[in-house]
Amino acid sequence: MTLTDRERELLETPEDRAYQKYREAIGGDPAPIGLQVPGGYPPGVAEMGGVVAVYEDCVKQGCTWEELLDYQAPEDDAII
Repeated sequence: MTLTDRERELLETPEDRAYQKYREAIGGDPAPIGLQVPGGYPPGVAEMGGVVAVYEDCVKQGCTWEELLDYQAPEDDAII
């Protein structure tokens, strides 16, 4: 089954749209903000207003979310 552009657009979440704008602004293939097991999103995401707000601030400031949140992934980290 092939989706039309409009169908794909309807299935996208606000996070998907924010990530696409972030990806275009940052360039390349930046890592998305992923959930951490068992704690949820990385520290600072909720305090900034959620994933969409973090991506929007990154676009404004021209930085990655890791730079914005001063995030260092643990060595055994896996994005889910």
